[in-house]
Amino acid sequence: MTAFPQSTSIDSALDPEQLRQDYAKNPGNADLLYKSKTLTVRGKVLGIGSDVSNIGIAGTVRFKSYVSDHGHQWSCDFDSDRVPDIATVRKEDFVVLSGQLVKFLNFQHCRLISDIAPDDMFKGMVFEKSGDVRAPVSVSAPTPEYPESARQKRIQGVCRLSAVVGADGNVQEVTVVGPLEPSLDEKAVETVRTWKFKPGTKYDVPVAVRINVAVTFQLTPPNRSK
Repeated sequence: MTAFPQSTSIDSALDPEQLRQDYAKNPGNADLLYKSKTLTVRGKVLGIGSDVSNIGIAGTVRFKSYVSDHGHQWSCDFDSDRVPDIATVRKEDFVVLSGQLVKFLNFQHCRLISDIAPDDMFKGMVFEKSGDVRAPVSVSAPTPEYPESARQKRIQGVCRLSAVVGADGNVQEVTVVGPLEPSLDEKAVETVRTWKFKPGTKYDVPVAVRINVAVTFQLTPPNRSK
């Protein structure tokens, strides 16, 4: 899976998750490692303001980025010579911004690299359900047929699967994480691939989301005539 966002220094790539962990463990040491490095971060603009107390600063953009499983709010300060950049930024825009790290979640000397279409913002990403990510909603979920061999052996139970529902609502991949019996597992995977969903969303943008699925195979008790 592609790391998101991409955070890079001038001379070497920075792992965004490693950066978060290092600041959580020891902010002082992390500053020595990362301070003044150039970061390129992409996210959704949450707010725009100005800071006249900082001479030369034209404005501040607060936006959401994804340096870990949880979203973080970054503050990005634009110098006065980057006024044209901040003038084009609007709240709710998806953007790529680059700047010099001052401390964790704050960088300066920023510039706007580009705007991003929402669909492209999350292209290729697979999310887990979280506060910002809404889970897909089932629209069609047929029940799998019971393989005759398993029925004759009276095998029943639950097959647990991990599935990725794409931004189009179709199931992209299915993996067995809690097997039951080979023929039942195969039938469960085959059937779940046909399921349809209203896609999950992030900031109201359809995205691919990983979900857990439990497929139950239950033998029907034989009819007993009185």
